[in-house]
Order: sequence, then C-alpha cells, then structure tokens
Amino acid sequence: MKDWRPWFDPGRSLPLYILGTASLTVGIQIIYDLAKEPFGIWGAIILAACLMAIVFLVITIQYRRQKRWESYDLVEESNVSPHKGLILLISPGQMEVPKIAIQYHQERLQHCWLICSRDSLVTADELEQKIHLSWEQVIVHSGQEYLVDPFKFESTWRIVERIYSEETLQHSLKETDVLADITGGPKPMTTGMALACNSTGRDMQYIQTPRDEIGNIIDGAPRVPILVSTRRIGSQRNQPSK
Repeated sequence: MKDWRPWFDPGRSLPLYILGTASLTVGIQIIYDLAKEPFGIWGAIILAACLMAIVFLVITIQYRRQKRWESYDLVEESNVSPHKGLILLISPGQMEVPKIAIQYHQERLQHCWLICSRDSLVTADELEQKIHLSWEQVIVHSGQEYLVDPFKFESTWRIVERIYSEETLQHSLKETDVLADITGGPKPMTTGMALACNSTGRDMQYIQTPRDEIGNIIDGAPRVPILVSTRRIGSQRNQPSK
C-alpha cells in the first residue's frame, strides 16, 4: 500500500488504524527488549534517546516546512531582469509570444527550452529554426524529450522539474539563471509549469497583452513580460547571476 496514512489515522480507516497502532507498539517493545537484553538499562536509555532524537528531527522538519510557507508571498512586477535560460510553452501556430520573450532576454540568453505537445511540435521546430537564424548564441533544447501530454499537468511538471534539477547543472546554470514563461500552452501545461516553480520559489513570467476597458486588445501597444515570483516576505528577490 503506497499510502500509509490509513494505518495511523482513525478518521480514514478504524480497522487499519487499530492494526497499525498495535503492530507499531509491539515492534517498539521488541526493539526495546532486544536493546535491553545485552546492554541492560543503558541499552534502554540509548534506545529511548535515539527515538527522542528521531521525533525531534521530524517535528523540526515539519515546523520548518510550515514556516517556509508562512514566510513567502506571491508578487507580480514588471521589472524582469534578462536571464541566461528561458523555458517556453509552445502552442500550435503561435510564435509571436515566444519570440517576444526571447527578444526581451536576448542580451543574456544562452539556453532556451521549448516544451510542446504533438500538436505544437511543428511550431516548435519552426521556432527553433528562427532562433538559430536570429539569435545564434542561443542553444535550443527541443524535440521528443520535451514532448508532453497537453491534458495532463503532471507531464509538464516532470519536464520542468527535470530541467531545473538536472539540466541547469549540466549547463553550469543556477536555478535563478532560468526563467519559466507560463504564457503559452493549454491550461494543464501552464498549471504543471506553475506547480513546478511555485513549490520551490522559482521565478516565472507571462507576456502581458494590453487591453482596453472592455477587454479588447489594444493594437500596437507593447507586450512586456510580467514577473511572477514567490518571494520571502521582507527580502529582495534573488537576482540571476551576472
């Protein structure tokens, strides 16, 4: 059983709770007797100290997790610093927004990841060619290994998590050097990217489309990136390295 909580939560399953609690009690008693048998009272004392240390460690970890979420706030601002890495969600036939994002970061941009579905794979290929022609210094990461199911948010979550936790290190980048753009893609892809970033304080951006009072797009108005950051309250946002 992957979920162990019913064994120790009477609100989930009373029979499993009784069985789990009894088994745990018997197990601890056996360990206690084994420790006391060869070492006497000192064995029992050492065992009790180890159990207390484990309980203290678990409480400390839970407390720090709780405090971390209590001390963070979600902010939006228009001051987006150019980054060395950019992760883009590609929609079928939509190249304008990704190009705006790349152009904004072009002075420092070194790596660009294109996450797409099978429906937007052709658009990703066309964008990759455009990047090679217009921004020769940018290394593009695209293709089958960045293909996701557009209707399952965990599919995008896994790819974004892999990029941050593994591929940034392979390219000598810090997480703060890479920015995730949540503008493109259907909602499940956006959700997957946002979850991969928000849970660990990774910065995101979206390209804002200026609209008038009734919601119509304003022709000719500049489209600029807006930073979405999970920031520790009372501190400044981490800046990408120079």
